[in-house]
Order: sequence, then C-alpha cells, then structure tokens
Amino acid sequence: MNALVRWLCRGWLRQAMTGLISVLLLTGAVWCMTDRPIVIAVDIAGMASGDGQLFHARGLEFSEPQSMHFTMVHDGDARRHEFRIDGSRPPRWLRLDPARGPGEITVESVRFTAGSRLVEWQGSTLVDALEPLHDIQRAPGADGRHFVSTGPDPALRFEVPPDIRKSPPERIAIAAVLLLLGCVSGGLAVRAFIISIRAGLRPPVATTTAILTAAGFVAILAVLDIAPAFRPIEALQYGLPLFTGALGFTLIGAALDLEGRRNGRSRLFLWLLLGQAAAMAYLQLRSLATMVLGLPVTAWEMLALVAIATWTILRTRHAAPIARVTHDGWLYSQLALLLAVCLMVADRELPRLVMLSSDPDQHAFFALQVQRLGGLPWQQGPWGDQPLNYPGGTALLGAAWSWLAWSDSRNVITALPWITYFVAAFAIADAASERINSPLRRSAIALSTAGILAAAMLLPLYRHFVHQEGLGRILAFGFLALIATAWMGRPAWSIRQRLPVMTLGVFAIASLNPISLAGAAVLVGATTLWAALSRRRDVLLFLSLPLGVALVLADPYYLSMLSGQALGTGVALGPELVPVDLREGVIAGLQALAVAPLTHFAGALRLLPSAGWLVWLAPTLLSLALLATTSRRWLPPWQAIVAVAASIVVIAVTNAVAARFTTDPRLYLLAAYADVAFAQLRIVCALGLPAFALAQIASREGARSTHAALWMLGALLVAVSFVSGRTPQPWMTQPKWNYCGGLVCPHPDDVAALDAFSRTLRTGTPEMSVDNRLLTLNAVRDLGRERWLIPVGGSRLAPFLDLPPSAFFYFQGNDAFTTDSYDRHVCRRFDRDWLIDQGIGYVFLPAGRTHGCLAGADALLHSEEIVAQHGDAAVLRLRRAPRPSSLPEEAPQ
Repeated sequence: MNALVRWLCRGWLRQAMTGLISVLLLTGAVWCMTDRPIVIAVDIAGMASGDGQLFHARGLEFSEPQSMHFTMVHDGDARRHEFRIDGSRPPRWLRLDPARGPGEITVESVRFTAGSRLVEWQGSTLVDALEPLHDIQRAPGADGRHFVSTGPDPALRFEVPPDIRKSPPERIAIAAVLLLLGCVSGGLAVRAFIISIRAGLRPPVATTTAILTAAGFVAILAVLDIAPAFRPIEALQYGLPLFTGALGFTLIGAALDLEGRRNGRSRLFLWLLLGQAAAMAYLQLRSLATMVLGLPVTAWEMLALVAIATWTILRTRHAAPIARVTHDGWLYSQLALLLAVCLMVADRELPRLVMLSSDPDQHAFFALQVQRLGGLPWQQGPWGDQPLNYPGGTALLGAAWSWLAWSDSRNVITALPWITYFVAAFAIADAASERINSPLRRSAIALSTAGILAAAMLLPLYRHFVHQEGLGRILAFGFLALIATAWMGRPAWSIRQRLPVMTLGVFAIASLNPISLAGAAVLVGATTLWAALSRRRDVLLFLSLPLGVALVLADPYYLSMLSGQALGTGVALGPELVPVDLREGVIAGLQALAVAPLTHFAGALRLLPSAGWLVWLAPTLLSLALLATTSRRWLPPWQAIVAVAASIVVIAVTNAVAARFTTDPRLYLLAAYADVAFAQLRIVCALGLPAFALAQIASREGARSTHAALWMLGALLVAVSFVSGRTPQPWMTQPKWNYCGGLVCPHPDDVAALDAFSRTLRTGTPEMSVDNRLLTLNAVRDLGRERWLIPVGGSRLAPFLDLPPSAFFYFQGNDAFTTDSYDRHVCRRFDRDWLIDQGIGYVFLPAGRTHGCLAGADALLHSEEIVAQHGDAAVLRLRRAPRPSSLPEEAPQ
C-alpha cells in the first residue's frame, strides 16, 4: 500500500485520475442503491368524466412536471393503468387524480414493482392506504374502495411502500463492494495529496482553478434553484457526446480565428459559437450540391470538416503559436465549464422520447430531415415535394450537432437552448477579461456573468419559453452574443477579423428566424454609429448585415419569399385577421408614438411585457456605477450615449409600428417576435456591462484585496439580479427529463405498437409497402387567431422512427395536408378515397385517441386490417373498399 502511495506522489495527474476513479466508483454505488424503475399499476373504474393524472413527489408538494396523464374511460369497467417512474430519486408520495368532474370512482387494487420486489394493495390494506384529499369522499355504506367525486379536481394521496423505495439485497451487495473500492481509492488519492503538500509540492494553479470553477458553476445554479437531478449515469451517457460535439465546433471556430490564435489566448466559447455559425453556412451552401448533384451530406463529411480544421490549426503552428494557447491556464477552466454545462443539461433534461411542445417537435423533425435527406431539402422525397415550411437555421444547427455528437436530434434540440445561453454568457465574460492573466480572477468574472444570467435572464426557464416555444428565436441569442464579442474583444480586433465573424453571426440569426434580425440590426447599427462618430474605419462593418442576409438566400424558404411565392404553413387563420396597408400601418404607428412617447420609450426599456424593467436594468445600472467609480470618467463617451439613445429610439419606433400590424395575416406575429429579439439584445447588454465592470476591477494590481472585491461585487450583482428578476416573471426550474410538456404524452402502448409496426415492415410481406403514408391522429386546436393540428400521443413519436412518412405531421411534405383538409377529410368524415389519393395507406390509433379527432376511430378496428396492436394502440392498413359493417360517414357530434 505504501508503494502505491509513493507511486501516486510522483505526479499530480496520477492523483487526479485516482480521485476521478474514486468518484466514478462511488457514483456507481449510489446508482446501484437507487437507480431502478418503479412500476405502479392501478386498477380503477369510473363513472365520472375527464382524464386522470398521477403525481409523484419526495415531499407533500406536487407539481405538473412530476406527473403523468392517462386516459380514463368512464363506463364503470375496471381497467389497469401502468406508470413507470425512474428510481434514481424514488418518490415517497403519490397523488391520483382519477377524474375531472363529479361521479363515482372505484379503486380495485394498487400494485408496486421495483426489480424483484412486489407489493400489492387490496381489500383493507388498500382502504387504509388511500387518503382522500379534496373534491372526493368515500361513498357512504360502501367498503372503502368506492369514492364519490364532488368537484373538478378529485385527488387521492398514498405513500409508496418502504420496501419499494429501498434497494434489494443484491444491489446493496454490489453497492457495498463499489463503495469499499471507491473509499480505498479516494483515501489513497487524499493521502498522496497530503504527503505531496507536506513535501512542498503545489498542484498546478490552472488545474485547481478549473476544478473549482466547474464546481462553483454547479453550486451557483443549485443556489439559484436550478439544482441537478442527480442522475450521474444519464449525465455521462448523454452529456459526454454533447461535449465531444462542442469540441468539434470549437476546432472549426479556432481554425477560422487566425488572429486570435496568434495572440496566444484561448477563446473557446467564442470559437464554439463561431464554429456553429460556420457549420450552418457550410451546410447551407453544401445543400445546393445535394440538390443539383445528388451528393448527400453525411456524418463522416462533418467529421472530415473537423479533421481539416484541426489540420489547419496544426499546419500553421509556426505562424500561429498554438502551443501558447494550449498553455493558457484559462483553457482548462473553459473546458471544465463546457463539460459542466453539457453534463448539467443531460442530467436535467435528457433523454427525450418526445419534445416539450409543438415548436421543438417541428425543429427536431427538421434536423432529422436534414440528416435523412443529406442537406436542407428543396423537396422532402418520400414525404412530399414541398420544402420545410420554416427557415432552415434550426434544421442545419440541429443536424450539425447530431452528426458531430452522434446524438438523436430530439436530445440535441432539447439541449441547445441551455448550451447556447451559457456559452454566450461565458463568451461575453471571456471577451471582457481577455487581457487579465490570472485564471482565478477570470473565473470570478465568468461565474458572476453566468450567475446573473441564471438569476434573472435565462429565457429557457421563463414560463412562456420553458416548453421551448419560439426555439429559433431563443437560439439566436448565442449568435447575437457572437456579434457583440467581436466588438468587446481587447485588444480591439481588426476589420479583417471582425467582418467575417459578424457576417456569420448575422447569417446564423437570419437563418434561425427573420424577425430575430431586428436585434442584430440594432446592435450592428449602434456599433457602426459609434464608430462613425469616433471617426473610425470600423464603420465598414455595417456591411456584415447585407452580406449575412445574402447568404440565407440559398434557403428555399427565403428564396420562395423573395420570388413572391411564400410557402404555406397549413395553419388555418381566423377571420379577424385582415390585411393592413403597409404605408397606413407605418403612419399609424408613428402617430401613436407621437401621441404617447413616454409609454413607447418606457416599453423600449422593459425586458419583456411579462418581465418588467428592473430585470435587466438593475444589474446594468449597478455595473455603470461600478465603471464610473473605477475609472477616471463619471460618464461614458458621448459617442456611446448617442448610439444607445439612437437604439432606444429605433426600438420604440419598431414596437409602435409593429403594434399596428397585429391584425394583419402576414405580420401579426411581428410585435411578439420583435419583443423577444430586443429582449435578447438587452440581455447581452446586461451581461456585457457587469463583465466589463468586473474586468476593470480585476485589472488592478494587488492580490488579496482585489480578489476579495471581485468575488464580493460579483456576488452582489448576482443577488441584485435574483431579487429583481425572479419576482415579476414566473420560472419553472424543475428538471424535465421525465416530463413531456403540455401535449398528450405517448402511452406505453403507443410505443410498443409503433415498434411492432416497424418490425412488421422490416420482415413483412410484399404487400406491406413502406411507400404508403401513415395517417397519424391529430387534435384540431383553436388557438384564437390560428387553428392548428397537434399530434396526439404516439403520433408525436412516429415521424422519428423507421416508419413510413407521417401524413399531417405539422403540415409537412404535401401542401394538401392543412388544418382545413384534416378537418374535412379526417375529423368530420373519414374520406377513404381522398386519403388513398394522397398516398395514405396506414392509420395509427394511439391509446389516448379520445384526445384527437378521427371520425369513427373505433369502427376502423373492425373495418380495416390490423397490422400491429398493443393494448389500446393499433396500426391499421386501409382497405381499398370498407367491409359491409363500415364506419359512420360523419363524426358523432
């Protein structure tokens, strides 16, 4: 043992690796004791109304993310409903909401299964375990299993048996061995560390700072109520591929930043953003070759692009001292922070079976289509002759990540908002502190900037965006930060260096969503005005706007807009939307601004209508005060004041004019989308100014006093942001890895039936054609001004599997697949002839089909051929002519 300790004392890397092995062993021990699924089977009958819901929690507070919906058939017959709960953090309490209205409820039995353990409640045991909470009471004179629902929210609470929550003996034995090995290896590493310290050896500052910085980042998030879900296996399984993909983008960005590498400074987060924008531009142009020559892009081509970038970096070693970059102590902290972000998002959010709402459903599908078709499609092959009915930015970005990270597009799209926001914050902090040599001081600036973001301005956790609504607009934040860092870098970048970076940033923003260009245009315009007033040549950088926009014209979506043939979305618009004359709308907006200027200028300063002013103004004003006290000037340069004032005027004018078009069918989304674009610009300012203020303090000579002041002021900025940002805007900070959003989740029967259908197609008879489309069940949702088709249950999953193309999946592929045609030919009347004419040969009936609309859905089980079935879910093959006992022509009213 002493010989082993002496061997460990010979190097810090050996001690670090031994400590890492100890952590992995201890993690495995914890996993063995807790990580097992808990299956709950409830036999229940109802004569009430509405669907059911099961909540699970470790305490007595229940929330929507920790719940599962299920379909209740209220016909008096008992049915079994199974729920599968991950056992990494086993719940103690369950709440069963069996209905949504008055009526009778009978619970026949409750069965718990966890590994080899089984507990079943029946009879008196069941009666004693069930506790009525509200809107429900025991039926008088019954045996205790019968209840009467008296309101819209009946709820029964019961406790998970202790034998189910604790680990079985075999797992405990394995955990004990792993725990012993982990403690031994950890003890050896600690003993070797102590001996080394006593011998006068000191660990490398860069390595120690990197470990403390990553740990500090996780701790700050936990303090701000963004705690980890403690799922170490999933964190490593899905987080490490994300980290690998991020490194691929970083190499691409580093190859393009020749001047940055010459300075010998690591710009890892900026390189990551730049690499993503460059990969999107490459795929955009490369898709033209796919269309013309039929040469699809593959994962190997993307890996080859990373290899070429790496070769470019190494080839120019004598011209650009890459060795200085690798010896930059801050590089290790950057890598540790990036790894922490990837592991954190994987731990909290992944994996995903279906997405959180209709918006990410579509974007994950778009990314998968780029992978399937080898580029941004001008027509979608077997899916139809139409391109994507959305800008191709998220499709390109999601596909690039999926290829480089070897990950499912659903996992990638889920992780991107988190990665984008934190990487952007770290890039801003790095740009502000690039001239500071101390890794510890740069760590304070980076953690403070990320803390301000997580405390008040992390839009992916805002109530309106937590289900990833507006995903393309949210992802634009990273590239807006890329444009900002091109101006923030010190020493100042040359025009030759800034112009391509800003052009790629503008292109990426435009390709994600055209209205997001509003924020980029204001940022580029303000910086150009500043340069013009300062008589600097940087005014030429305004060219990045037209150059970046020109690049997106290779997108079929924008090309169709330019040619006056805008792609249809398939969404039915309400009659209240009427066209507004462009000239009259602009004049009306300017008149409204002239009548109430204070209202509009105040609106230009709020972060979002639901978030108020202090969310971003509080840290911004405090940072300006810090800058004033640490510099010789009490006021910013007059050029900066003029540029900021001009930006506020432009934002106020844009908002006033956009408000005039809220009833126009072409521009009714302009006002809401512009709000988000300008909000992200304000967030960039709210992060950039604190980073600059802290960098100004960190640049002072001195040791302890400067360090203390830096950390205390950083903590103050985070605290001020938290107090001003969390109150006005509701947040949703719970992990969502086991939560499928506000839409109907796929039932286990759906997954099993679709899997059986896939196997049947692979081994089926010749008449089982994969060319026929699969009709998936949708709900027709009236969302005010729009009528949408929302896939129900497993219909959200089918397009991501190896199955025939889904018909009516968010109107993709065929311009005949619209809300009105679904309502006419599927919902109100099952029009067999029309469906067959559209190439539809199969119908998928999910278990929760009562949530959707399909005329005579249950009758189809008798009139059509059942290809695959599991439980209440089935896949049917349409017959050319129905059986005599046909389905009803009209849907029941």
